[in-house]
Amino acid sequence: MARALAAYHLLATGIAPAPGGRLQLWPSPADSLLMLQTDLSEGQSQIIDLLGREILRQPYTQGQGVQVSRLPAGPYVLVLSDKNGKPHARKPFLKN
Repeated sequence: MARALAAYHLLATGIAPAPGGRLQLWPSPADSLLMLQTDLSEGQSQIIDLLGREILRQPYTQGQGVQVSRLPAGPYVLVLSDKNGKPHARKPFLKN
């Protein structure tokens, strides 16, 4: 049931359901640096607000985190895409 509700909330924002890639984020809530663990070696990271607007886009390389210190507090979705732009994984997180 919780999984269905989480999917519903993301769909209600216009953000598509997550593809099957592996992605772990920590800490959440985050203050400055959001760390990622994934099976993707390089690509693009995007931060999307819950209205579906892209807030930040930057290159991603395995072992790097994503700087979130300039984001206002609130809920976001991190979208990780491969180097060809194909979405790999999505995960929600909170910014303090």
